[in-house]
Amino acid sequence: MPSVLRQAGYRTEMVVSLDSDLAGLKEFLEYNGIERYYAEQDFPQQAERLGLGLTDGALLEFIEHRVTAIQAEATPFFLAALTTSTHHPFAVPTNHPDVQALTKHSDGYVAALRYLDAELERVFSRMRARGLRDNTIVLILGDHG
Repeated sequence: MPSVLRQAGYRTEMVVSLDSDLAGLKEFLEYNGIERYYAEQDFPQQAERLGLGLTDGALLEFIEHRVTAIQAEATPFFLAALTTSTHHPFAVPTNHPDVQALTKHSDGYVAALRYLDAELERVFSRMRARGLRDNTIVLILGDHG
């Protein structure tokens, strides 16, 4: 999909909340049409870290930042993201009461899904209020689950 959109004049980017040295990922993304790849070193220093890398909350806030910047340029764009909270060991912040309750479940994936859902709601609601979701495609890939 990124290759097709790029040929149609879309700007194509991907945000990953892991270290940029993830074996072969950058080359794979470039081969498949991603122009710009953002990784952990591109995030603000104060971005929340936990488990494998940055939290999905930090990832989604970075996405909001990218959407704000790209929409100001008035060019069509494609933005993809790879989450980490749904990857074993399922380390997620427990400040949401539902997430905290679900950490008692034997399968950590359940709490991780609720955490990601709550973060999507938080950030995308803010984006909707700011008009940032208009004419926008955001593809979020979940890892393992």
